[in-house]
Amino acid sequence: MSNTIDGIGPSTAGVSGGGRTSGVAATPPTNAATTGSAAQNSGDTATVSTIARTLQKLGAAVDQSSGVDTVKVAALQTAIANGTYQPDSSAIASALLATQNEGG
Repeated sequence: MSNTIDGIGPSTAGVSGGGRTSGVAATPPTNAATTGSAAQNSGDTATVSTIARTLQKLGAAVDQSSGVDTVKVAALQTAIANGTYQPDSSAIASALLATQNEGG
């Protein structure tokens, strides 16, 4: 016996253009682990730890966060608009050099 699925297999007779072969269906193996009936009756249970629940909540909070400090951005916008923003050129130069050195 040979099986041909989507034109791939030991025999490609009757298959044209790689189209689907009619009458061939993929079926997963059946056993107690995949059918669910044995697993439901086994009495096994799963619990989620407090740490896992906390990590899930933190992950959801991070996903909802924009990652932008809006208060700091507003303060910088105000300082720029007022002409009072004076960036530290030495700190900017140091940060640029550090970034350049990291890149290799």
